[in-house]
Amino acid sequence: MSRIVLITGSPRLNGNSSRMAATFAIEAADQGHEVKRFDAFQMNLSGCRACGACFQEMKPCPFEPKFTEPARAAMDAGAIVLASPLYWYGFPGRLKNFIDQFYCLIEGGADFHGKKTALMACCADESVDAFEGMLASYRKTADFLGMEIVDEILIPNVSGAGDIRKTDGLQRAKVLAGRFHE
Repeated sequence: MSRIVLITGSPRLNGNSSRMAATFAIEAADQGHEVKRFDAFQMNLSGCRACGACFQEMKPCPFEPKFTEPARAAMDAGAIVLASPLYWYGFPGRLKNFIDQFYCLIEGGADFHGKKTALMACCADESVDAFEGMLASYRKTADFLGMEIVDEILIPNVSGAGDIRKTDGLQRAKVLAGRFHE
């Protein structure tokens, strides 16, 4: 089985995207995967300062020591899964800051080629077209890192707590867990 890093972007630990993340994590663990979850909102990382000091002596960003554990987990993982609500047609700020911290890994020579990735996202907007900005960022990032996109689960029209249960989002999160076998 594989190691999977799950990164969430919701400030609500019981929100709709967090429920998809939890469903995915439980199913992946049941299938024998090792899942390490990081909640970007709780970590409250700052954005990249472009100082150029990153990953010297195998230490990630000197300004964000709390990124060390996720950095090492991401380098050791075979897959990285993002679960997020849509904020202003993109990733929430704290998740974007988390993603920006990956710069230190690239500067340090980390290789993500061949790793798998997936996106689970939901929004209150009624149209799946609302995800275009988030998808552009996600796809370009995956392409730049040389990662294989396994799936993109996009669930529109969920605004209230628990609305995800009225969709196929949780079932799709379970199915996604089975797509990471080596």
